[in-house]
Amino acid sequence: MQSTPTHAQLLAELQKPSSPWMPHREADQPKSIIIRVTDRYTTASDFSGPDGVPVIVPVLVGDDVEASREWIVKAYSGQLQGKVERLNPQPGDLVGISYLGRPDEDDPKSPHRHNVRVFERAGGVAQSDTGPADVLERPAGDDAPATDGDGDIPF
Repeated sequence: MQSTPTHAQLLAELQKPSSPWMPHREADQPKSIIIRVTDRYTTASDFSGPDGVPVIVPVLVGDDVEASREWIVKAYSGQLQGKVERLNPQPGDLVGISYLGRPDEDDPKSPHRHNVRVFERAGGVAQSDTGPADVLERPAGDDAPATDGDGDIPF
């Protein structure tokens, strides 16, 4: 059973710096972070799809206990967005995200590459990191999307 945080602990939590995680733009930011997800939501990006409607991207907010800060990860990159949607991290999950750069650093249109791992689900189930092709899925439930057996949502 967890004890109730003290007033001083709550005030310290409010003072924790919060930053958007953008290692591709900010040289002083870490290329890899491990966060305990505290919130997840979606936001409209500045980019529009072919129909002119803004692209909706997932956002993870999480505490980096080592750095004593909060990171806001907006999954603008198509690869990062796909991995966040597939792995479906939720509040309480322990997640690692790495920025791997661009396949062609000289081409500004070359896509950003990321690696995402869910190390632990909020229920305490540890997940192993065995390779970039792994998809670590949440258990199916009433609110989980139906899959076709290989982890992909059928369209």
